Amino acid sequence: MPSGEEIDSIIRNLYSDEKAHKLRREFSERKHTIGIAGNIGVGKSTLAEILSRTIECPVYKELDEPNPYLEDFYKNPKKWAYRSQMFFLEEKARKMKQVQESGKSAIIDRTIYEDIYIFARAQLELGNMTREEWKLYEERKDELLKSIEYPEMIIYLRGNAQPTLLERINMRNRPEEIKGTSLDQEYLYFLGGLYEVWIHSEELKRNTKVRIIETDNFRQIAEPAFTISQVAERALEILCSDFNC
Repeated sequence: MPSGEEIDSIIRNLYSDEKAHKLRREFSERKHTIGIAGNIGVGKSTLAEILSRTIECPVYKELDEPNPYLEDFYKNPKKWAYRSQMFFLEEKARKMKQVQESGKSAIIDRTIYEDIYIFARAQLELGNMTREEWKLYEERKDELLKSIEYPEMIIYLRGNAQPTLLERINMRNRPEEIKGTSLDQEYLYFLGGLYEVWIHSEELKRNTKVRIIETDNFRQIAEPAFTISQVAERALEILCSDFNC
């Protein structure tokens, strides 16, 4: 992962870009909501922070507080998957409503739809949630989504589940990720498959713009700052193109 100083340097370079200047004006004058999506370790949170500071737009991160069931989930997935996923669902719905009620532009670091169609779905397919639990989850999901709007655009960071993703996960040293044994390459491939189904779904395409950045084109594990800098530049190009900067 790039250091704080490296991220600051990237932002300084991007901030003076003419595209960034036009986007700051566009995002202050009109409301735009942008979701940043992608597999674990692909760089979503870093990109969200860079975009937020570059175009002066608030970023809504995944959670304000840790999931109280997550540590237990890693120890005993079958017992705790349902409660853990329900917590994520409720908290992300609350976060999405905050975005709507703010009336201002926002960048969302992982939307509620990823929690639903990737991570909760994964627990069902892995056998950690029962059909009865999934039915209850779906009922609550349907109820919550009635009052939630899709982001105007989702930028999907596609990254193959090769060792680079695992290296990035280990480098950032998040306790909730490294305590479990489930974050192996096979699991990341599995999540990547669910992401591809979701990102190409007709429902998603009907409700929002989908833009894809192939992060492997820029991937340099020895120089992570270079990687995220190139990804951020590409994201600015996408935003400017769509919003006629």
